[in-house]
Amino acid sequence: GDGRIFQRREQHVSPNTALHLVVDLSYSMAEGQQDQIALDAAMALALALEPLRGVSRAVTAFPGHTNRDTLMQLVGHGQGVAANPGVFVQRGSGSTPMTGALWYAAANLLARQEPRKVLMVLTDGQPDHFASARDLVRQATGAGIEVMGVGIQCDVSRLFPLAIRIDTIGDLKGELFRIAEKL
Repeated sequence: GDGRIFQRREQHVSPNTALHLVVDLSYSMAEGQQDQIALDAAMALALALEPLRGVSRAVTAFPGHTNRDTLMQLVGHGQGVAANPGVFVQRGSGSTPMTGALWYAAANLLARQEPRKVLMVLTDGQPDHFASARDLVRQATGAGIEVMGVGIQCDVSRLFPLAIRIDTIGDLKGELFRIAEKL
């Protein structure tokens, strides 16, 4: 039992989670500047999680700038947020292809080796195809992914099993970090 000679075993709880943030940058998000709240929220959470060992995070926005039905990966798993802060300076435009964004993020998470997988969507809750988006949320949940929605100035509980609402930048820090801590 001498610590100078023998190794000691210590057990401690360590997160082993993959998190994928999906940000809605549709035109409806740009009307009331909810797109800026969502991007600020995503960047703040990604920056806060960056130094945590055992937590891998990615951030994807939809629709992309080049095509209204594409996705745009802002930060990939293992990439630093602080090195690319300019990717979070954007404006919303186009439609809301949420089903495709959910599919991409869920597939990305299922390919990760971390046992815990969390998909967090920041949106105004108005997908182009509500029924298919809700179905994909159910499929992702059935596959073991914890799916949550962050409603930017709206209630998104109809679409997501776990949902919160953020109305102002002031609400952002407390609500988002409270739910992230809970997860």
